Amino acid sequence: MPETTTTRLTKVRVLKDVPCDDTYTDVRYFEDTGSQQGFFEGFVKHTYENAAYQRVNDQVAPYRELLTLRIPAVADDVYDCNYIMFQNQPYGNKWFYAFIRKVNFVSPNCTKIDYEIDWFQTYMCDFEVHPCMVLREHVNPGDDIPFANTVPEPFQVTKYTVDIGATDDYVIGGSSLTGSYCTVAAIPNKISLPILEGAGAVGDALYSGIYNGAMYISFPAITAPAAVKALIAALAAVDAAECICGIFMTPVPPIQGTDAQKTSWTSGINVNGETMHTVGGTYNVHNKKLLSYPFCYIEGTSDSGDEAIYKPELVGGNAFGGTIYTMATNVFGLKFVPDYMGEDALPENSLNYFSVVNCTWRGQSYDQASTANAVRQINNMAHSAINGALNEGLGSNLIVNPIGAAFGAIRGINEASSANDMANVNGQFELPVQHFNSGGPDTLNYSSGYRGFHFRRYCPNYEDLERLDTLFDMFGYQVNKCKMPNLTGRPKWNYVQLQKPCITGSVPVQGMMAIKAAFARGVRLWHVDEIGEYNGPGDNG
Repeated sequence: MPETTTTRLTKVRVLKDVPCDDTYTDVRYFEDTGSQQGFFEGFVKHTYENAAYQRVNDQVAPYRELLTLRIPAVADDVYDCNYIMFQNQPYGNKWFYAFIRKVNFVSPNCTKIDYEIDWFQTYMCDFEVHPCMVLREHVNPGDDIPFANTVPEPFQVTKYTVDIGATDDYVIGGSSLTGSYCTVAAIPNKISLPILEGAGAVGDALYSGIYNGAMYISFPAITAPAAVKALIAALAAVDAAECICGIFMTPVPPIQGTDAQKTSWTSGINVNGETMHTVGGTYNVHNKKLLSYPFCYIEGTSDSGDEAIYKPELVGGNAFGGTIYTMATNVFGLKFVPDYMGEDALPENSLNYFSVVNCTWRGQSYDQASTANAVRQINNMAHSAINGALNEGLGSNLIVNPIGAAFGAIRGINEASSANDMANVNGQFELPVQHFNSGGPDTLNYSSGYRGFHFRRYCPNYEDLERLDTLFDMFGYQVNKCKMPNLTGRPKWNYVQLQKPCITGSVPVQGMMAIKAAFARGVRLWHVDEIGEYNGPGDNG
């Protein structure tokens, strides 16, 4: 077919250093054709006004090579070019954009260019994206607030570190004698009862709803040696020293009332704190998702071995805290229930601290030895029973006494024992003066001043914080939500990944397939000319 005047009216621009590629990973996004044309004309190296008509698809006549362009230029002047744009006049004013695939030398005055249509740029203003399943996207700056975006991410933390600026302890008593008490536990009888009451003993009553048959006398630790000796001597003088079933240390007197004490406590840990203090230095988080679990978490421990992990996004308030319950029993105990998930009494979220620090004392009877053996068993049981007892007691806002019944049983055994039988036993066993100690696993912690709870915020180390922040900068957040995709909400770029994109418009089938495939893989839409320049933290906020 011979050429006519109209077949030589195509405008061709050959461009250099255009920041576009056929993977559509990073795309310069335009909302109108005028600004789009102005952007690309800034990269023009060669201009031709009367080129032959250029086809858009590869369904061409047999005599014509596929998607090729001939220009009157030497190939050496075109080798550094990577893009073309053309307009087929008089058939329309639309500009087509294409990637250069190959530059071929034909003659000193003719160069052949193989090209492939850039479907995204060519039809950018001709298609519309509709609501669909959004897998990933950048949320708008005003929506990127702590704990607003908590969908799990595929990114992992390689190494955690303690945020040294977000730690706190709840410790009761202290390491000195002034923060400690020595308590004598006794199973009273008619002879010993007046002496115990005169010494200020309390007990033999309901404590947190459970009967406790033992009685307790607490002395400040600094005066305890003399006071305890005097009490033992007074009981021994009336042949009632065997009523003592235990002597132990606690940070405060174990019985301070018949009901559990309840105290609100707020730590100094700000779960919204955007500044992390790590070994590598101070890091200011700009993608707020890094403040939530699993990137950050709060670890709680007790000095008796309990551990718990708390998700910052489930903490009730800006500062981590909760309620401290003090147990009313012969075994001193604390229970921490966090302000967590809007609940105030969930056993699985709580921490328990209990202290069974037993002391040694002197005795001279079989009764003392047998009682000490019983106490050893009870104290062993206390550690396993205390946690369940504390949890059950919270059902009525009370902390129960898990071993009060056991002491009551001992009292019943003492009262039911035959005097003749005991006399026979004592006659058969003349024991020398002995030392009794029921033992206890918390002695070392107690004497070292570890008496309570400890809380630490863990965060990624400095290198991980930088890496994760950069990933969120480039790829946004996991969303997994059916919604209108956010294409333009950020000032400089928006990353969008869609599942089964819903896109319509006046676009050739081949082009629509390419555009949908780009959104399915994930595409970063740039609103500024500096494509690929992230510049620094928060630059897109």
